[in-house]
Order: sequence, then structure tokens, then C-alpha cells
Amino acid sequence: MPSISRQSKEFLEYWKSIRPSSDQIPTKQDLSLRKLSKILPWIRLVDPIEAEEPIAPIRICGTDFYDRYKRELTGSNFLDLVKDEDREMVFLGLMNIANLPSGMWRLSHAPYPDGTVLVEETTALPVHDLTLGKNLVLLLSIPTERLKPFENKSIIGAVGLETKSKWLDIGFGVPEGKETVNF
Repeated sequence: MPSISRQSKEFLEYWKSIRPSSDQIPTKQDLSLRKLSKILPWIRLVDPIEAEEPIAPIRICGTDFYDRYKRELTGSNFLDLVKDEDREMVFLGLMNIANLPSGMWRLSHAPYPDGTVLVEETTALPVHDLTLGKNLVLLLSIPTERLKPFENKSIIGAVGLETKSKWLDIGFGVPEGKETVNF
């Protein structure tokens, strides 16, 4: 298993430091932009909403994502950034993070229109929004490597870029049967 980055460890430690108690999660209102300033470009806040067609509006989106996607993502549906075949799994993951609540760490790859592939490490943790009266998902997605275009896209799996996910037990358990990782 790849090692967890310093930024992800610091993100989790910051989240723990603003947590009111071990049986509560931090609130969105507790987040300090000043204390998150070094990682703010890679932060997203997502609001998973169960509906006939599930959606997950991006409430806050760091500047790195504008640079990556060449458009503003705040207000757009996070699930629109996910491959169709992965949408249900990703939405279920967001719901588990928000409502169990639990945390998740993952190493994944994201193909871009120019054919390059970005390998990124994502740490996702729940926060409670006092205004909305519900839990949201705070994500830190740090790019670790940008790979050049592949002629044959099927080679991606062959070079070890499959997604690796681990659940983080933040004191409320993890989804049944899921693998966990400790920081």
C-alpha cells in the first residue's frame, strides 16, 4: 500500500483538533481558512443529496480544480466528474462518509481531455453544516503525479493505476466489510 502523504496526515490532525468531542464531528463553521491555507487549493466540500436521481453539489471548491477542469466547479454536481459506471459507488461512499459518519483515504487516477492522467490522493472526512442541518463531505485531493498521454488507454490498469480505497474509523465505525487504514 502506498504511504499516506504528509498533507493528508496534517489534514486529519487538523480535523481532529477542531472536533468538539470524540462523539461529535467538527462543523463547517469551525473550519479556519487561515489554518487550511496551505492546502486550500485542493479542498472541496460536497453535499450528497438522496433523490430519485442522486446529486452531490460542490459547495466549496479550491482553485486547483479550476486549473484542472478549466471551469468553475462550485455549484456543479460532483457526480458529473465521475465515470457513469462509478457514480452509484461514489455516491454511496459520500453518503457513508457523511452519515455513518466515517472517513476515507484513496489513491486514484483521473484522465483528462488532453490524454494525461493525474494520480491523486484523496482524504474525505465529514463535517456538519449548522445552516443546512446536515453532514457534508470535506475532501482533500492532492495531485501526486501527472502522467503523459497513453496511446492505448487500456494500459492504464496495467501500470498500477487502479483505485485503492481504505476507510478511516473516526470513532463511529466503518461500512461493514470494508478495509480500514490507521494514520
